[in-house]
Formats: sequence, C-alpha cells, structure tokens
Amino acid sequence: MERFFIGMDGGGTKTRALLFNHDASRHAIAESPGCNPMHADGDFVTKTINDAVDAACVLWKTQYGEDFDRSKVAAYFLGSAGFSAEDARLRLLERFRIKNLESVPHDVRSDMYTTLVGALEGRPGMSFILGTGSACLAENEKGELCQTGGWECLIADEGSGYDIGLRGIKAAVRMADGRLPETPLKETIFTVLGIKTTPEIVDRLHQPPISKAEVASLAVCVFEGAEKGDAAAIEILKTVADDVAVMAEASHLKLPTGAEPLIAFAGGTMRSDCYRNFVFEAVQRRIPTARPMLASLPSVVGAGLLAVKLAGQPISPALAENLRKEFGEKIV
Repeated sequence: MERFFIGMDGGGTKTRALLFNHDASRHAIAESPGCNPMHADGDFVTKTINDAVDAACVLWKTQYGEDFDRSKVAAYFLGSAGFSAEDARLRLLERFRIKNLESVPHDVRSDMYTTLVGALEGRPGMSFILGTGSACLAENEKGELCQTGGWECLIADEGSGYDIGLRGIKAAVRMADGRLPETPLKETIFTVLGIKTTPEIVDRLHQPPISKAEVASLAVCVFEGAEKGDAAAIEILKTVADDVAVMAEASHLKLPTGAEPLIAFAGGTMRSDCYRNFVFEAVQRRIPTARPMLASLPSVVGAGLLAVKLAGQPISPALAENLRKEFGEKIV
C-alpha cells in the first residue's frame, strides 16, 4: 500500500503543510497564518495547523483528481517557532493533532532543528532562520547541537524581519525628530504605518498593540529602500548583517563543525538580494573559511524527512532527488 507523509513548518507569520507520497512524485504544499505558540493560544494553534493541512488536501485533489487519503498517512512532523525547552515542546505536542490522524505517529521539534535537517541534509554545519524571528543551530559530526540566538524578540532576534522592521521604525522616528538625516525611508515607513506625524506613532503601536508579524513586514520597506540606494536602509542592513555574523562566529567557537564550516540560511528575509549579500559578506569577514549558502531544502521539507524517519522508513534516493528537484535552494 502506498504511504503518505506530512511535514509542517509553524513560523511566526505562516504555517506550511507539505503532503507527499513515498517518493514525493506526488506532493502538495499550502499555508495558513502563523502558529507560534508564544503568540497564540492552544486552540488557535490546533486550528491553524489543521487549516494548513486542509488547504493542502484541497490542492492535492485539484492536482491529482482524487482525495488525499488520510488513512495512508504513516507519520507527520511539525517544526515550530516559539519554544526551546522540553516542557514547552511537550505542551505543544498536546495541541499538535491533525483531525482523523490522532493515533498516527507524530512529533514536534523546534523549527531550528527542522531547518537544520533540511538545510544541510545531514551534513555537519550550522543553519540560520532569518524570517519573522531569527535563530542559529549548529550540529557537529558527533550529533552535538549548539543554539545561538533565538531567544525571542525582546532579547535576541538579531537579523530577523522583526529586527529589521523595528530598526526601520526607529530610524523613521529619529528622522522626523531631526536626530538622523531624512531619507525616503521615513516617508515609506510612515505611509505603511498609516501615520503622518510622529505623535501618531504611540497610538499606532499600542491601540491595538502592533503585532510581531506587522513589525516584521516593514522589513520589506528597508529592503526596497536599500535596493534603491537609501543610505539609512543600507546602514540598517549592514548593521544587522554583522549581528548575524557575530552569531555565526560565536557558534563556530563554541561548537566547531569543520575547518570550512557550511553555514546555511533560510527564511523570508533571504529573498532580498541586497540583504543576503550583506549577510554572506559579513560572515566571511568573521569566518574567512566559511561557506555561506542558501538552505539546501526548506524547513517544511526537513519536517517531512523527519516524518519519514519517524515512520521507520528510509530516505530513498528517489525521495531525496524529487524533493531537491522541487524545493532545492528555494525560499518558501
């Protein structure tokens, strides 16, 4: 009997579900809103997870002319943002239930781990998530792990969309105050926020409270400004790129993963050519032998590979090849 698997990636902005058969010759991927358990209650997390799976099932039927047969699912796996401690993982596991699949083997790990699995395909090295939030996870040849950053936006979210968006807001306000030379970034940020004067910023941020995802979405203003030569936007990106490089250097010193460490990057901020180039350049300045690269496969595929392993099945050459063909070095 043909077996199916489900890999899921729960980020701060989007939740993705990937359905695929034994060799990924058939697959469907869809998304729903973010399901970070730090920013949503348990019922919302469960609903969002199921909404993503349901949407992927609809797409499956559209593509293949038949329903996705849930009775053939051998295992499913979620990589989620918003936790590091084991007790938090267990709480999320209680909420991770796909309808009609409650008794099927399933598990959850941090999205840092599923990103690492997809990004390096089992090779030693380190991987970065630079999406709504940020984090770095390294693994050496012995399977030892080391996390750097990823301690939530109030403490350590360097290089993330949130970090860049927040710096964009701060720069715009300082320009309006006369504390920074004004560039087009100020007007862009104010327009997206829907304000015209600085005093309006207080209500805009607190009535109701602006979400982490909303702040992160402002990173696009900074990326676009940098691409057009905006000096303030370029300075922001160079600063956060160096913060990312500091994380990489710290990880490399704590847990070396090789003389020429592979450093893979995933997350939506990597769609910006300008920012990606700044990050790669900053990393190589601090670790001259490093080999920065885009993630080989995205986190949702890493979760899918872990689902296959959870079912006790091997990662066949055909499965790996089809996944690379469809998702290799793509930012999804």
